[in-house]
Amino acid sequence: FEDNRSLMNHKSSLKGLLPYQEEDQSFFFGREKEVENLLQIIQKNKLITLTGASGSGKTSFVNAGLIPRLKKGFLGQAGKEWSVCSFRPGVNPIENMIAALTNSGVFNTDLRSNTEDFSDYKKIIEEDKNLSLSKIYRDSEIYNKRNLLIVVDQLEDIFVFDKIIKEKNEDDQLLLDIVSRTVRIRETSIYFLICLQTEYISELTNYASLQELFSKSQYAIQNIGSQGLKSLIKNNFTANGIGFDTAAFNLILNESLNDLSLLPNIHFLLCQLYNPSSETVTVEMIESKGGVHNNIGAK
Repeated sequence: FEDNRSLMNHKSSLKGLLPYQEEDQSFFFGREKEVENLLQIIQKNKLITLTGASGSGKTSFVNAGLIPRLKKGFLGQAGKEWSVCSFRPGVNPIENMIAALTNSGVFNTDLRSNTEDFSDYKKIIEEDKNLSLSKIYRDSEIYNKRNLLIVVDQLEDIFVFDKIIKEKNEDDQLLLDIVSRTVRIRETSIYFLICLQTEYISELTNYASLQELFSKSQYAIQNIGSQGLKSLIKNNFTANGIGFDTAAFNLILNESLNDLSLLPNIHFLLCQLYNPSSETVTVEMIESKGGVHNNIGAK
């Protein structure tokens, strides 16, 4: 990605194949309305199930869109202060969650990390099962002072690894039971955001505790659309004196509307096309980079 990095030295906020992070919030364009839609869901249900195709931008949406908006003072049950913890279930979903809670120090007001917390949290979860997170929160420094958002990224891990490691099922069930029970406890200001690939949605039918909540909390990430693409181009190309041919714009837009999973290709293509010495981006320039479908790996 050497060429990709050199392009980023210019005044472009395009990330290419890299996901946007929280520190990139000022460069994350075109998703403002969707962020507000998610906030309405999470305020009402304390749970969001964000679904979309692989590569549709869920991670960027959460990191650079939703989390910064929460931290700017969005009103939760415990006020406007938020702590955020994120983990991926992987092979050991419960231990991975405990490790994330410990390492992030989210139950401490100064976010300090204490290695002893790992064994304490693990013991409480083993004893109190689906009520465990509520207990940890009630006994913590942030109780009624700060909201906690727990992001479960790539929940599909529990379905993928179940096919390989049969004894995982109890851990998976406990994780989803904890989510389901925690968000239903009124005095607990813990919120969950679950990211899940669209193709695995049907797998949730095996977990009865989540069915009702899922139907209320699901949000399918939208295609970037015309306005989102215009925003990307305006803030990266037009703002730096680079024109964009109408035919070139329509070509990229039509491809993105046909397949949401092409978003990484489109970001990478725009990153390649960004050149301060260019006057106008044309269809010919797009085709020379491999087009929308073949720009990754093109010579």
